[in-house]
Amino acid sequence: MKLWAWALGGLSIMAISFWLIVLTDANPIPLTVFVLGCVVGSAGAFWMMYVAVQQEKRPWPMIWLAFVPFSCLWYYFDRFRPRRSVKAR
Repeated sequence: MKLWAWALGGLSIMAISFWLIVLTDANPIPLTVFVLGCVVGSAGAFWMMYVAVQQEKRPWPMIWLAFVPFSCLWYYFDRFRPRRSVKAR
């Protein structure tokens, strides 16, 4: 999948989560979904930066890309996982 599609998906997930929180007056279920989305996005960004520093020849573009919400999913599926499968063989 293309990088712009991952970025658009991540931004839309964050927008929907924010919209649910604003319109539901802090109902516990949307609040929990929003908090989990924020935690996954933040933890994924830190993981992406860590792996980029460890394994990339030029890590700065990936470090800057980590600030796009849920770009860690793109990094995992398009860059990290194919590299691991090659090393396993």
